[in-house]
Amino acid sequence: MALSLVAVTWSHEDTYDISNHMLLRSFQKYNPDKEVIQIHFNRTHYGLEEKEFLNTYGSQYEFVLYRIFLLEEKLAELDLDYVIMCDTPDVTCINNIERLPQIFDLDNHVIFGMEKNQWPMPMVKEKYLDYTDYQGYDKENHCYVNGGCILAKKTRLIELIQLCKAKMENHNYVFKKSFEEDSRWGGAGGDTGVWTWMYNMIPESGIKLDYVSNFALNTYLRSTEEYYLSNNKLYSKFYSNTPCFVHDNGWNYGSPKYHDHFQLEKLN
Repeated sequence: MALSLVAVTWSHEDTYDISNHMLLRSFQKYNPDKEVIQIHFNRTHYGLEEKEFLNTYGSQYEFVLYRIFLLEEKLAELDLDYVIMCDTPDVTCINNIERLPQIFDLDNHVIFGMEKNQWPMPMVKEKYLDYTDYQGYDKENHCYVNGGCILAKKTRLIELIQLCKAKMENHNYVFKKSFEEDSRWGGAGGDTGVWTWMYNMIPESGIKLDYVSNFALNTYLRSTEEYYLSNNKLYSKFYSNTPCFVHDNGWNYGSPKYHDHFQLEKLN
């Protein structure tokens, strides 16, 4: 079983060094035998695509271009069975990942981290055309898609990307109104916005939320009181489980910063 961490990056150069990012250093600490693969895009080669995606997806369009639309071919080239994709700047690995394919149905689902904060913001999504937002359990319990941590069988993730691209061909008008009215926050809001649309509008997408954070804990709007340290492991007070990744999303907007509070870098 080949399971690797895949980091997707883009810049205006041919290379981008992520060796000193917390994600890489912490992942190698807990998974010394696992490979880290970097897929990097030089933005200077995709000028026309960037203009098109800005006009179509608005705010954070580059996440849609590089983490969804251009990723399919790159993923197909990898000799892997299973893939973990994480944001590089604000994710910390705190566990071995070997158990993950055993506790999730990766033949039928692509696992996304669940977060308590809505992104895109409700005021943005209410301007999406022909869109129905979260319902039922998710709405009542404030459970939302976050694209910062994804776990999948490689072939299943490629199928999801192919389905997403096909659906977007006929529905990419959805995000335009919100971007026209608010160029800073409007539009898809990055890949998370597109995956949110897929999750709520396309039942066959197979996207499934990691409700109890066995895979990844997204910390924005989460209190540090929900977790505790024991024997150098971070445990949920509600589920007594420990995540593999901690995504301190929203560091610039009031995140509790689990990394600092629990001193995750020091865990053995």
